[in-house]
Amino acid sequence: MIRTDASAESSLASAEAAAEIWPGLRVRRAARTRLVLIDDHLVVREGLAALLSIEPDLKVVGMAASIGEGIQVIREVEPDLVLSDLTLPGCSGGAAVRSLCEVFPGIRILVLTVHDSLETVRAAFGAGATGYVCKDSLRDEMLYAIRRVAAGGRATCFAVGDAIVRDWLERDRGGQRKVNTPLSAEDEEVL
Repeated sequence: MIRTDASAESSLASAEAAAEIWPGLRVRRAARTRLVLIDDHLVVREGLAALLSIEPDLKVVGMAASIGEGIQVIREVEPDLVLSDLTLPGCSGGAAVRSLCEVFPGIRILVLTVHDSLETVRAAFGAGATGYVCKDSLRDEMLYAIRRVAAGGRATCFAVGDAIVRDWLERDRGGQRKVNTPLSAEDEEVL
């Protein structure tokens, strides 16, 4: 478990900066988005922290290897966003996200995982995730998702978006949507 001193960034947090989260879409927010990383692999946590440390608007303020540790770190550092894997010791699938959402209602969670099935994506969003990125996504996809979710939106990586569209098109063969297979509210929002 790693924590950083929040007092060192107090002068940065008071300043505001405009950030472009999509071409032409700019939002005003605190100069740095404070992140907590939850992943049971040390090399993944440290690699993500190193990658994110070069971004001027992002700051990793805590890391954890399990949901229990994550809850402790989140209580201590009060991040803007949590990046969490889905498969963690004692938790798998939507249970990890659900556990965080039960303890911290309204928390913004971006799932970062190897799982790319639509069932897993639906379970994560159904449990309270606000974004979903596969670990084999491009760096820019992940950074876009982090910024979009931190700004209050929802985001997925391209692979998830493609899978949703493929699923939707399979249900809508010939331009005639089947009545018994509509998109769920989560699918429509992500799409």
